[in-house]
Amino acid sequence: MKNFLLILAFLTGLFSTSMAWADAEVNLVSAMSRVYSYRGLGGQEARFVIKVDNLAPNKTVNLYYQAHDGQWRDLLANYLGVAGDGREVWQASMTLCTVVDSWRCDEITATDLNFAVRVEANDKIFWDNNQQQNFHLGMNDGYMLAPNYQVLINDKGEIRCDTQMDRCDLSGGRILLQNWAPLKTVTLVYSLDDWQTSAQVSAEFIDTTGSHPLSRFTNPGVQGGELWSFSILGLPANADDLEYFVKYDFGGPVAVDNNYAQNYRLGIPDFPAVYLRGTHNDWNVENGYQSMQKFTNYAGDSYWQNTIEFSGHSPSERFKFDIDPVDNPWLWNYGDSDNDGRNWQGIAEPDGGDIKILGGPGYYRVSFYDDSHAYQVEKLSFGPFPAARTLVFIQADNPDDEPTFLRGGIDWGYSQAVRGVDCGASEAAKWDCAIPMRHRLGLDDPTRSNDWYLDWHGAEDQQGEVIGSPMIWTTNDADFGKTVIDDGYGYTPLNLWGDNYWLLDAEIYCSGVGVVDELGQHWLELKSYNGDGLGWEGDIQQANTPYVSNNHFAQCGKTNVFKRNQNEALIYQLYP
Repeated sequence: MKNFLLILAFLTGLFSTSMAWADAEVNLVSAMSRVYSYRGLGGQEARFVIKVDNLAPNKTVNLYYQAHDGQWRDLLANYLGVAGDGREVWQASMTLCTVVDSWRCDEITATDLNFAVRVEANDKIFWDNNQQQNFHLGMNDGYMLAPNYQVLINDKGEIRCDTQMDRCDLSGGRILLQNWAPLKTVTLVYSLDDWQTSAQVSAEFIDTTGSHPLSRFTNPGVQGGELWSFSILGLPANADDLEYFVKYDFGGPVAVDNNYAQNYRLGIPDFPAVYLRGTHNDWNVENGYQSMQKFTNYAGDSYWQNTIEFSGHSPSERFKFDIDPVDNPWLWNYGDSDNDGRNWQGIAEPDGGDIKILGGPGYYRVSFYDDSHAYQVEKLSFGPFPAARTLVFIQADNPDDEPTFLRGGIDWGYSQAVRGVDCGASEAAKWDCAIPMRHRLGLDDPTRSNDWYLDWHGAEDQQGEVIGSPMIWTTNDADFGKTVIDDGYGYTPLNLWGDNYWLLDAEIYCSGVGVVDELGQHWLELKSYNGDGLGWEGDIQQANTPYVSNNHFAQCGKTNVFKRNQNEALIYQLYP
């Protein structure tokens, strides 16, 4: 209680003037607040970027804001990385309620924001509270940029390469700038050879007027922050690094963000994808091998990561990294001949030895760093079954843009006859035939973030006005103008067939729940369910399934392609 009262007194100006009101050790860089609403659901999302001097190895960075009830509260920020000037970058984020019963809300907490930022290190406290005025951001103001910044890279983007490593594309880059003139030019200047040569591309203003209600924000922001996007297509895969900076010409002196003369950097991935093969899947690409998910850290380095289960005992459990296990198994693989696994980390080399798991049965997070080929193994727990990324496409020509939903799980009759589990015994028992999952796309949409199961029942608690797991409309037309990654629907390179292929991209927890055939492959049943009176698909008679059913069958960890009301199925290995 004493700490809370101290903070409140400070922010309301009751401290003596000997305290610093705006310390050089910490400053606000940018902030964003938006309100979204869709089908009776809604919320307020807010994010804050803070720069802090590296005062000590252990420090606490907080945002202090005035809540809807007038009380001042703290929000812990998370460390992102180090900027080119040597200062640390931190970020805080929160979601507030605009609708009762939305996002598990029992009261409306959305509010215009009054706030300051603080860092505590070495038993000292440093503030940026906007010269005793505190910062102010309306709940739907959009982006704001601190006055001492003209333009900055807000998101570096992500580089991905095709499976043949012929070309790579950078997408998802974002630039935040001060809206100082109606006419302006924003240019990204880049080099792939340490600035021996360079090229440039134009950034584009993000017009959110036609975007999905759940992703919409005010742009330009009420307080002058304006968000632009950039991408670079056709990068050579044999380049080492992409370096770039941004120029902002608004009619006055050209503003530049070059990361304090260090430029921004993104490593070109060495691999199009990485897969784990080992004793956990009998080293077999047909038996549930795991694809690793790609990430990029703040410094611009790519790394691959996944969580897997090793159920056996030391020292028999082991694995390796295989790059192209379907078309060229083991031709491009990495292991470690110099480490017996006891250090839980090392440098993987081509055709290296098996990497041993010496921690006993359990769930492990495995990381593989693209540039250095370093790897790290962390034992997590004996927790829930690991998930497998699974793609389901269903082609459906819906009237009047009616969306497509997915329902599925384990057939109740099969469950009772084979598993001995009666999913119809009670209201609670029906979930024994549901399969846990997490959507990989559109998690700012509560119809996805609150969708915990692939089930036969429709909307889950707090999921909203839906009739199943929502799918995403996709096309294979690269010139469509909208993309799944940037806009939540449209073109995706995962779609190889045409328009109106609805996609579910999810991590599905099949192990221990899904049906397992004699080859060890995990299966689940599903059907599309549409509104506008269409309802369920008709009976399906799919060939080569674990047992007879009137539903489609999909394999976990693979790409599964179906057409509504048709028996045919295309199932093949997944490439992320």
